[in-house]
Formats: sequence, C-alpha cells, structure tokens
Amino acid sequence: MLTGSSWTTDADASSKTAIAPLGAFYRDVVLPNWGLFGPFLAIAELAIGLGLLFGVATRLAAVGGLLLLTPIWVMLWDTGGYLWTYPAEDLFPLVLLAIVSAGRVAGLDRILAPRFGNRWPF
Repeated sequence: MLTGSSWTTDADASSKTAIAPLGAFYRDVVLPNWGLFGPFLAIAELAIGLGLLFGVATRLAAVGGLLLLTPIWVMLWDTGGYLWTYPAEDLFPLVLLAIVSAGRVAGLDRILAPRFGNRWPF
C-alpha cells in the first residue's frame, strides 16, 4: 500500500479528474491494491520496452503501450492539454508500430514471424 506523500498525491489526483467513475476506480480499487497493480505495471512496462527495443512481437508491444497510455489520456481529457501536446511523442509512434511490421526489418520478429505463419503480433 502507498503511504505518505505518494498516497496523498495519488488520491488527490484521482479526485481531480472530471470522469468520476474513473477517479473512483483508481481511488477505491487501484490505490488500495497497489501491491498487486505496482508489480503488474512494472512488468508490463518492462515487457513493452523490451519488445519494442528488440523487435519481439512489436505490434503487440505497441498496442500494449497504447493500452497503458489510455487511462492517462482519459483522465486528462478535460484539461485538453495532454492529448494535443504529446501525440508526436506517445501516440503517433505507437500507432505506427502497431500498424507496420517494423520488427521484421531490424528485429527478432524477422526470425519469429515465419515460424508463426507471419500472423499478428509479428
């Protein structure tokens, strides 16, 4: 469980979102169970980063990155800033990597894709 200033900051952020159900879910489910969500997020971020870095299941890793960014975009939707300020750094590269088979050019997907019938996520 989070304690101290981290808990206060996160609980405060969940109360400031304009989307009340999302803030309530974050405050009532995610924060009290941070012992479960924290390691899950760390493992997911590590898997996405390694997948993109080494070109292993590149499309799946890009979709996973988009899924992890979606709650941030939704919680900050009412501010109008995040979605329009950072699309070049977050949204566009991940969407592009989810669409094209980038890992087949310079990644390990080049070796893995034929073994799996050249199907998604390779």
